Amino acid sequence: MKKVKLLRRVALWLLCCSALLFAFLGYTMLCKPESRGLFFAHDKTLAQPQPLPLPTPVIVDDAWSQWRDVNIPTLADTYFIQHLDEDTRRLCAGIYGGIASFQEEIILPEPVDVDTLSKIMWLISYDCPELFQISGDYSYYVRENMQDMAISVKPSYVMDEEAYNAAIARVTALLSGWINDAGALNAFETEKLLYENLIKTCAYGENVTHAGSVYGALILGSARCEGYAKSLCMAMRAAGFESLILTGEARTSSSDKEARVEKHAWNVTKINGNYYQLDATWDDPDGALPFDTSYAYFNLTDEEMYRSRTLDEIYGAWPLPVCDDASLSYHAQSGSLITVAQDPGPILYALLDDSYYSEKNYIIGKFETELQMSEFKKNIKDWIKSWYRDKKFASGSYDSVTYNDSLVFTIFNLSYDE
Repeated sequence: MKKVKLLRRVALWLLCCSALLFAFLGYTMLCKPESRGLFFAHDKTLAQPQPLPLPTPVIVDDAWSQWRDVNIPTLADTYFIQHLDEDTRRLCAGIYGGIASFQEEIILPEPVDVDTLSKIMWLISYDCPELFQISGDYSYYVRENMQDMAISVKPSYVMDEEAYNAAIARVTALLSGWINDAGALNAFETEKLLYENLIKTCAYGENVTHAGSVYGALILGSARCEGYAKSLCMAMRAAGFESLILTGEARTSSSDKEARVEKHAWNVTKINGNYYQLDATWDDPDGALPFDTSYAYFNLTDEEMYRSRTLDEIYGAWPLPVCDDASLSYHAQSGSLITVAQDPGPILYALLDDSYYSEKNYIIGKFETELQMSEFKKNIKDWIKSWYRDKKFASGSYDSVTYNDSLVFTIFNLSYDE
């Protein structure tokens, strides 16, 4: 009997020990942390990261091999992307291809510094104006232990694929029509025609739908400066000319007391071997003047254009073309340029005579130097009074506008009492 009781106690003790052992092992297994990396999302304003599910693993070699084969024909027309190193060009091409195929999330072939990604997304927006299905916003993802390295990017789409395909077809047809209208025109006349057509097609609109895109400017007919610049770039490239977009800050008033500075975008185009600056936005009077454009910002030099604006810092990363030829400005080509060696009085009289006999009520001209513009402002009333007397008009009236940066002047709403 004593032996049986002893065996029962031993068995009970072993059973308790086993239960305690299983409980301990179970607890340690349940409490062991999972060893996997977390991924975080950032938008372009670098907001606080939020944890996201682990994305599909990236196999670096396979990803790069796929991106090496990306061939985007329109990238050959770009200016800034063509000045990048080979790997960064591949990144641009891969992201371009992802956007073109409306990928929600574009997995990068290897982690990319977020500052580099920012430049690439800027280039995609401003060096590839045909990608107007995206806005300038995007999000990117990073690993928990590499907060400054992006592993994927999510563009912000403003059109779905069906809407974009219909829109790009309309844009292409419109630009093809403009180019067909140019026919056998020379390079300068073709550029001028495209510039004029853009100004006639688009009216300035700051907060309208698609205000910063080609679609807004050319199809919806209203855009801000970004839409003008992207449209002119796309039109010039379609016609076979090298063209690029510049951005920066511009002083919007000729009066120092009223001057205000705002973000702005404009163009540079290569014609007959030389580069020229253009600003279709500032050349569009939007009905405020009795003509479509004064050509105050058509084919300017760097010296002229940068009197009123400065470039964004991002351009320090690339070599910019030099615009130092003035021979293809509208006024040099049309004979309305008054050089420093010429007496402005007789030329002004000739322009007024042409306006009178052709039954126009305006004249447009350009000075070669700032001193000439200053003299014009001082003497314009006396010069026009003298012309009135020569014509034996009893009286008359007029309005005028001067562009201090480009040195262009206009006299309009001319009226006479004969």
